[in-house]
Amino acid sequence: MTDRDHGFSFFCFGTGPDCFSGNWRDPDADDFPLRLFVIFKESGGLFSFFKRLRPGFRGDALLYVSDAPSRPEANRSSLVTDRIKIVPVERPEPADAWGRQTRNVRDDYVELFGHAPRDVAAVAVMNDTDNSGTECVSRFGDIHFSD
Repeated sequence: MTDRDHGFSFFCFGTGPDCFSGNWRDPDADDFPLRLFVIFKESGGLFSFFKRLRPGFRGDALLYVSDAPSRPEANRSSLVTDRIKIVPVERPEPADAWGRQTRNVRDDYVELFGHAPRDVAAVAVMNDTDNSGTECVSRFGDIHFSD
């Protein structure tokens, strides 16, 4: 996906009514029924060589999480790495309804990283219940990008 293609992202999701929605600021409660990653290719430049020496993915990522109600924070870096930035999106009400989100991925990236993004390398979806020990069924659909 090229730089021109990731202006707006559209996605739908739904979860079971008893799914646990945690707190992305707390490593012991960092569980969510929705995690949608938009992963960008690594940036070039002089320091990209040093990034390649570190383990893990090489680019930056936006991580959209269901967080009801949505609470923007000054520092939205992931607890794992500052190369992942958190974007809370509101969970549908009631909890088992389908939610529909429209995000400007480019604007989210510029706001959180301070520069224009490179090409999108991958999109990943998951739910996460390892900290709470709960079970959750999540449904995702209609994930696409447009100008």
